[in-house]
Amino acid sequence: MARVVGASADNLAAAGREDAARQLRTVDREHDLRQRIAAIPGLGTISGQSLSGTDGTELLPLIADGLDAIEHSELPKTAQRELTSMFLDNLIHDTARRHNELLLMLRLATTGSNPS
Repeated sequence: MARVVGASADNLAAAGREDAARQLRTVDREHDLRQRIAAIPGLGTISGQSLSGTDGTELLPLIADGLDAIEHSELPKTAQRELTSMFLDNLIHDTARRHNELLLMLRLATTGSNPS
C-alpha cells in the first residue's frame, strides 16, 4: 500500500509505523539484490527464484555478501575484477556440475528400475 501512495520507508517510520518501514526496506533490499544478481551473466536465471541452502540460509544474499566483500576490499580494482570473475565462475561451474550429477543420478535410477 505504501508503494501505491508513494510513501517511503522513512515516511512510514516517521508516522510511527516502524514495523511497516522495516518490511518495506526488506522488500527494497530483496528487489535490489535480485536486480544485481540478474545483471550477472550466467546467474540471471536464478534471480527470480527463492534459493535456500540446506541450513535454510537464503543463497542470493550470500552471493551478494560475497560480491560486496570483494567490492569493499582494499584490493586494487584489477584484483577485485579478477576475484569477482573467479567467484562467479565457481558459482556457475558448481551449479553446472550439480546439474550434471542430478542427470546422472536420474539416468542411473531409471536404468536400475527399468532393465533394458
